[in-house]
Amino acid sequence: DGKAVRLIVGDQQTPLASSTLAILKAIARARKWRDQIIAGEASGIRDLARNHKLNHSYVKRIYSFASFSPASVEVILNGEVPPDLSLDSLVRKIPLIWSEQRTALATATGTQAQN
Repeated sequence: DGKAVRLIVGDQQTPLASSTLAILKAIARARKWRDQIIAGEASGIRDLARNHKLNHSYVKRIYSFASFSPASVEVILNGEVPPDLSLDSLVRKIPLIWSEQRTALATATGTQAQN
């Protein structure tokens, strides 16, 4: 029952790489979690982890994706990032300042050494 979702942007007919989809999923998930905290449905990261039955450290890592700017999401959707960009390469390198995110996207790749 292997099913896939394919996102086509513009006239481009190739599906987004699985790593790109993982990044976009992380952004969507983090924004949902942020909205839940704002709405008072969760009091913080630990509460989110408990509510969603997820590991606290995982929620903490992914939550940083809530700060992605609309322009950064567009850069990812347009494929203007290194081909080996991965969720793991971004997780600890997301600047909160939107103007610095494009540089972080351009320099974070899956082949860089992990800290």
